[in-house]
Amino acid sequence: VAAARRGALAEPVTVRGQSVLTPNLPLAAAPDDVFDVAVGVANYVEGSGEEAEVTVSAEALQRLSADDAERAVAVAEGDEGRALFRMRAGDSPGAASVTFAGRVGEVSVQRRATLSVRPATAFQTTVDAGFDADGDAEVVLPRRLHEAFADRRVTASASPLALADGLLAYLETFPHACAEQIVSKAFPQLGLLEAESSGLDRQDYGTLFRDTIALLRPRQNADGGFLFWSTSRESAAFPSVYITHFLTDARELGMPVPDDLYRRSGGYLLRIAGGPESQAPFDLAEARTRAYAIYLLTRRGRVTTNYLNALQESLEAGAEEWRGDIVSAYMAASHALLRNDVLADELIEGYRLGESTRPDTDFDTGLGRDAVYVYLLARHFPERLGRLDGEVVRQLVQPVFEDRFNTLSAAYTILALGAIHRDLEARGELSPPTIAAQAADDPVEVDVAPGPFARASLPVTVERLNISGAAPGGIYYTASESGFDVEVPTERVADGIELDRVYLDAEGEPVERIRVGDELMVRLRVRSMGGLVRNVAVTDLLPGGFEIVTESVRRHYGAWSSDYLDVREDRLVYYGSFGERMVELRYRVKATSPGEFAAPAAHAAAMYHRSVHGRSEAGRLVVESM
Repeated sequence: VAAARRGALAEPVTVRGQSVLTPNLPLAAAPDDVFDVAVGVANYVEGSGEEAEVTVSAEALQRLSADDAERAVAVAEGDEGRALFRMRAGDSPGAASVTFAGRVGEVSVQRRATLSVRPATAFQTTVDAGFDADGDAEVVLPRRLHEAFADRRVTASASPLALADGLLAYLETFPHACAEQIVSKAFPQLGLLEAESSGLDRQDYGTLFRDTIALLRPRQNADGGFLFWSTSRESAAFPSVYITHFLTDARELGMPVPDDLYRRSGGYLLRIAGGPESQAPFDLAEARTRAYAIYLLTRRGRVTTNYLNALQESLEAGAEEWRGDIVSAYMAASHALLRNDVLADELIEGYRLGESTRPDTDFDTGLGRDAVYVYLLARHFPERLGRLDGEVVRQLVQPVFEDRFNTLSAAYTILALGAIHRDLEARGELSPPTIAAQAADDPVEVDVAPGPFARASLPVTVERLNISGAAPGGIYYTASESGFDVEVPTERVADGIELDRVYLDAEGEPVERIRVGDELMVRLRVRSMGGLVRNVAVTDLLPGGFEIVTESVRRHYGAWSSDYLDVREDRLVYYGSFGERMVELRYRVKATSPGEFAAPAAHAAAMYHRSVHGRSEAGRLVVESM
């Protein structure tokens, strides 16, 4: 570039190594998968001649083994060749790697390649929770887990807040991410911030909170509500109010809630509090969300008397049972904030913990309702909270003992247990129990953290726990197990949902053997076994050595449409609703590596009803070389 002119000059330059290795490993493999790894070999060593021989070896194998670790390949100077290695994935999941070394005379080169050893099953968290009135409990841990990625914890205490550790482990590892589930991973800890003995790591929680806000911001819609999925078009009413509850509690506790996010969410509350625009038939579920929004508006300092009067008028005209519903508790809390004590006491009296017989729905469960009731008592009717005896508390958490909870009810339950714990803490009724661990034949030493909660991390060898303590009211305990099971289930399961999967060739025939480069059609057939089931996640794990043909994945299949699609490197997840009529989902996969691969079972599960799930049969696929 000069003052009056400019120009450009280009000169071709060839940059190459004297010898180049190009390995081709599959993205992932399951334990005991066998596959061929082709290593491209380029020889640019000057003077090596037409008869050059390149020695290629597989070294420093991690989680992999090779049938023959060395190959001699004839590659003339300036030419390319290929070395083929047959490898087997090890038993332990995690990052696997191999270093390939090539040597031509005095010239040597190395190239490291990696893949993931992923078990042919999904990562899963299970929770065993209970109570023993005598303070002496035995807990059996039935799962046998791979040591890698395993996380096993036990917590025991005279406080029912011990159950929170198991519920938090379930929330932390929950594999899906609708707006409610994103918030439920971070909301319940707010109830633990006020309990000094809860053991919450405030620094870690600060990071989680900021990450949650970052995920929520792009999901806030123009009306101030929040999208259930990132691809949704309209704000989801109840989840939006629930998220606004999280922002309100967080702001009151001094957490860094952005002003614009907070202000716009308040605008959405006003919209919901005003009720439906049309004169639609009365809907008690809509009235609950409306009462919830009015309560949060009242918490934010707005005088909501007119909203409450309008809501009560519609309730009295539309549903006789409303006074025994959680809607009355929300209204009572609002009146308590407005200092309308007579109305507040009258309305809070209507709800009876544990007496609801209404069937559970995604966002309305018996456990969730009871937990919200306890939360409201703690904030606005503390004298009533003090009257809850141990039997009532155990009635509250009975669904947790029976494994009947979802992400939303788990979050609400932790908030409620935090309130109960603070009351017990103030009374000084928290003496810690002791924990002893046992393997198959011998005792196992575990480090138990001191304090009102006996907490310990457990090695995978532990099979049984003995928990004992002198607490006069008995002990609560929870044992959570997260990880990959050693034994991979292969049988078909249909508990409320049927799911079948088959791989089809170009002629539409089922197939178990193909060639590298061929494509298969994956056919999933899904149906409910009892009415419409909403918010179902259908997860299909890919066999190792295959990749999804992205353009073949669709959201619409006939009259059925997915709510959201998640296409990952090693799996495809459909989210949607399924009725009793069979839905057929199809997409294509391409074979990229020769070998013998486990074909993991496909799973379908209702995200808010843990007992409703289905699983296809597992199998194997053989991919032959060209």
